[in-house]
Amino acid sequence: MHARWIVFLQKFTFVLQHKAGKVNRVADALSRRAVMLISLQTEITLLQEMKNFYETDADFSIFWKQCVDGVPNSDYSLRHGFLFMANCLCIPNSSWHQQLIKEAHCGGLAAHVGQQKTLAQLQVRFFWPRLARDVTRFVEKCSVCQQYKGTTQNTGLYMALPTPDSIWEDLSIDFILGLPRTRNGADSIMVVVDRFSKMAHFIPCKKTFDAIHIARLFFKEIIRLHGLPRSITSDRDVKFISHFWRELWKRLQTDLKLSSAYHPQTDGQTEVVNRTLGSMLRCLVQDHPKKWEEMLSQAEFAFNSMQNRSTGHSPFSIVYTKMPNHLVDIAVIPKCRSTVATQTAQQFQNIIEQVHTKLNKSNAKYKKLSWRTHTGGIRCSTRGIWSCSECGVNIFRLGHTPSLVRGRLDRFLFYGRSTIMLMLSICLLTFKLPPLLM
Repeated sequence: MHARWIVFLQKFTFVLQHKAGKVNRVADALSRRAVMLISLQTEITLLQEMKNFYETDADFSIFWKQCVDGVPNSDYSLRHGFLFMANCLCIPNSSWHQQLIKEAHCGGLAAHVGQQKTLAQLQVRFFWPRLARDVTRFVEKCSVCQQYKGTTQNTGLYMALPTPDSIWEDLSIDFILGLPRTRNGADSIMVVVDRFSKMAHFIPCKKTFDAIHIARLFFKEIIRLHGLPRSITSDRDVKFISHFWRELWKRLQTDLKLSSAYHPQTDGQTEVVNRTLGSMLRCLVQDHPKKWEEMLSQAEFAFNSMQNRSTGHSPFSIVYTKMPNHLVDIAVIPKCRSTVATQTAQQFQNIIEQVHTKLNKSNAKYKKLSWRTHTGGIRCSTRGIWSCSECGVNIFRLGHTPSLVRGRLDRFLFYGRSTIMLMLSICLLTFKLPPLLM
């Protein structure tokens, strides 16, 4: 083989000349010796320069001097040459503020989440006095959010489902249809949400998939990771009412819960996730709508890493008892053990009970606010019913004569007193119409 190459190279006129490795910039690291690959690591030079800003910073200079001189301080401490407030890295006044906000809001692992979600992700890692103000100004000026996000309003009365007891036992499932067809032929998204931790999986699929294909996809993407659920809540899609789908989960002893007709609020959790996912994808794909499948994994990571309002924790922290590393965790925050972090990890043993209690309180709060908004403060009792509306019997008032509700008495039409015959739920009543309507 060596002789054959010599014969081949003799056809050319050339001069062999050694070129030092530092001069040969064309060659990449993979073409070097294997020993060099061991020494490869991420090093942010500007992070080391941050230490020089503490001494002259208007916000942290006093605390920096106290920690350097060894003066005891219950809030601030020095670790690896950096100033920490509790377990958060203190960022002096510099361009790092805008850079960190940008990374948390629209970076490589973000999806243009809202102001509160962006602020929550930064507050668990960093601290500076005007953090909330800077995040608010940055999000308000984000051109992508202003262009691709819309405003929506929840409709219908809020009817909360029973609170689950553990993670990935009670699920909800729905589909997002009508998306541009991608290279792989996908034009829909199957959204599966854990009703306890609020963790979601976004699975690309096709609109033409029948119940058999959906079942295979569900086993491949969900059961492979989390096991069999105890119950599945969904709407009355043709895939979910098919004989195959019902018989499959009946044999696996999983209870199917279908939302009632004309009352989709029972499955409102998945509808809210669909709306959030739509806003994320519009911000990520922007003017390239057919690339939504490529951005789906980024949107899923961003959704599961942001704090949920109902549980008070992120889905990742509930399921895995810790937050996955973000880009700022690897490149910015120094790697060091913390007493606060150790104590926090031990407290996660009781996180299931905490989240369960938080969900019950949140459901009661949302129901109270929703009913106050959609019924104008009208409450029900068991003494009787008053029907008020210019269009028919839409709002019911149990008790005595209807009073002024937010100045809209002129819109009400009084028909008379009626009696409840059967009360299946607060939203489903059977009553006898007054003589005026019979």
